[in-house]
Amino acid sequence: MKILRQVWQLVKRQKLYTAIYIFGTALALATVTVYAVQLRTRIAPVYPEYQRPRMAVVNHLQVSEKNGHMMRQSAVGYESMREYLLKVRSADHATGIRRHWADSYVQSVNGGLDRLVKFIATDTAYFDIFTLDFIAGGPFTHEQFEGGSHAALIDTDVARAVFGAGELSELLGREFTVDHVAYRLTGIYRPMSEGVPVSYANVIAPYTAVENNDQWGNSPFLGNYWVVYTTDSPEALREEFNEIERRYNSSQDEYELDFFGAPFAHTEFSLGNGGEDFTLSDVLAVILGTFFVLLLVPALNLSGMVAGRMERRLPEIGVRKSYGATDGVLLLELLNENLILTLAGAIVGFVWAWIMLSTGMAGITTTDGPDVAATGEMIFAPAVFVFCFVVSLLLNIASALIPAARALRRPIVTALNSK
Repeated sequence: MKILRQVWQLVKRQKLYTAIYIFGTALALATVTVYAVQLRTRIAPVYPEYQRPRMAVVNHLQVSEKNGHMMRQSAVGYESMREYLLKVRSADHATGIRRHWADSYVQSVNGGLDRLVKFIATDTAYFDIFTLDFIAGGPFTHEQFEGGSHAALIDTDVARAVFGAGELSELLGREFTVDHVAYRLTGIYRPMSEGVPVSYANVIAPYTAVENNDQWGNSPFLGNYWVVYTTDSPEALREEFNEIERRYNSSQDEYELDFFGAPFAHTEFSLGNGGEDFTLSDVLAVILGTFFVLLLVPALNLSGMVAGRMERRLPEIGVRKSYGATDGVLLLELLNENLILTLAGAIVGFVWAWIMLSTGMAGITTTDGPDVAATGEMIFAPAVFVFCFVVSLLLNIASALIPAARALRRPIVTALNSK
């Protein structure tokens, strides 16, 4: 309580200093928090990609002619995916996801404007890997997938845009169109964030129901599919891919297949260049360097402000020391005073960061478009709160320790005679 009274007196005496200090701290914390949330969203388990630590991704490969006349890079082809990549033994689950690179639109049944959507076509294993939160209904069945049924799922936002108001459960079984192709609604799920690029979709249908589901049909291994796995044996899975690559390249004299080291662990895929040439030490160096710069600049500015305040408080420090106060006691008091102001700035900074992230002012980077707003799950995570607290402590120590220690080293006479 004594420290709080001292800080309150400081606030009343030095309103401008307090305001500038809290604002500077808030700006630093907001910047660091935004960066931390953006980083966490790329690598931590979030809806619906809760199995990220066990995920592996194949998103591109290269096929070249052995005579050197042709070289192409693309995602995975339909036939090769079904024949080779979905039959690996080292994965618990394997799913193919057809990426529709062209814009897709869903039509309103009430005559409203078409709505732009992210449409993917996949198989039933998708729902074993990605945990969708169904509000009504569920995924299409294995029988519907094998039979090429035009069954589809949509998120709640699209459901409202297509069908209007009403009970979502009553919409199941109704027909709607995507790019004027009819589908039967089997399930409605909670919307995903575009910040989960592997799984993200507004509309999900079986790829067996998609006409011309492989536009690269004449090129071996190339197509429009990403393949995603869950596995506890990533090295064994990668060795299977090496074997597929060796077996294919030795089986014919026309083409050379290169997986570029795929499949990539999700962290490699997310933080590296699609997983290619990923080096954990290099990525960590960039991350730590970024955090260091983001903290160093405000710490230097705040340290200058604290040093000025220490100079003005030298007479007070001299009086306290003359009455027997030790350097250790005074240093602890000064750091605690500064910590309270730092925590006040941290609270303001976290709220500031939350507003920027939730409104999209500082969004989550996506692969297919502009940054998007973060969800509450991405922001309000224990790891983010702990991180903000640790950053507050570091900022407090970095900005106040050296100025306070220098002030306490002054002789008592010098301190008492300071103006």
